[in-house]
Amino acid sequence: MAVSKRTPGAAADFAARLPGGGAGVAAYTDAASLLADAAVDAVYVATPPGAHAALTAAAAAAGKAVFVEKPMARCGAEAAAMAASVGGGGRLAIAYYRRALPKYAWVRSLLGAPAAAGALPAGGVVTPASAPVPAAGCLGTLTRVAYTYVGDHPAGGVGWRDDPPVSGGGMMLDVGVHVVNLLQHWFGEDPAVEGTPEATADAASGVEATVAFRLRFPPGGCAAAPDGVAADFSFDFCAGAAARAVDEVVLTGTAATVRLSVLGVPGSVTVTPSGGGAPAAVSFPAPAHVQQPLIQAVVDEWTGGAGAPRHPSPAGPAVRTSELVDKVLRGVYGPRGMGFWETWTKPTGRGAST
Repeated sequence: MAVSKRTPGAAADFAARLPGGGAGVAAYTDAASLLADAAVDAVYVATPPGAHAALTAAAAAAGKAVFVEKPMARCGAEAAAMAASVGGGGRLAIAYYRRALPKYAWVRSLLGAPAAAGALPAGGVVTPASAPVPAAGCLGTLTRVAYTYVGDHPAGGVGWRDDPPVSGGGMMLDVGVHVVNLLQHWFGEDPAVEGTPEATADAASGVEATVAFRLRFPPGGCAAAPDGVAADFSFDFCAGAAARAVDEVVLTGTAATVRLSVLGVPGSVTVTPSGGGAPAAVSFPAPAHVQQPLIQAVVDEWTGGAGAPRHPSPAGPAVRTSELVDKVLRGVYGPRGMGFWETWTKPTGRGAST
């Protein structure tokens, strides 16, 4: 194992906090030295997005497997170039870890074809003794999907996250991508932006303050939506300190409605029958580490040979997430092609993309 941080002493300090006090962990102050370490088989790129592409290409050239933080890159074109730099024979996974967590996997099962009463996928589900466990496929036919986010992220208060040359944008690149990517996993990896998205820029920072858009998921993405489904998204990142925080997705079906937090990993999933029955709250505890289930799935695939189960977060869907975000943020940044951050200036006011 090895760690690389640019600040002298920082890598050694980080290594010392690992299990075993860092014994046997090499500490480097530059990525090139870490990539040259023959004992390193795989690399986790946990830098801001602006450094992802170069480090991924360098790691792939050194023969390493690569696990990259989200968002994959600053824009869709950069994400696609990253995937190309690894090539079809390389190993590249993106840290959209909700795809592997029991809470979200269980919700995905509810979108399947109806199952026998009481059927429940495994996954560490904890339910109150008095609440029935909803069965797979219990929503019936999905008719509407809506996600709402309200938060307070004052300009300049989130560091590099609202510096487009470093991050690729504002909180849509930090928070919103999790939501878009998860719903791709649930309803189909290749949705299209429908209609005209709306986006406003924060007057102080110039990055996105509010974003509203619709994605159309085509038929075949999930059994509960045989004809496809539209999902409406509304993000308000600068609502102010007095605003009530909201993070909720609502899945409305002909037989039941599901509500849950997307960003809050622990918590309950509430299933309410359409006929007026009592809601069932299915509670999921916090995992020991939110990344662990995905990392384990990635390692199992990469070490298991040709017949190993595929992990749920490859590069392709992550590239599409970045492409979708480019379209919904065009009203703030203009065309978000490769290098858009080099000519971007701080706009204000309302804009729209096509």
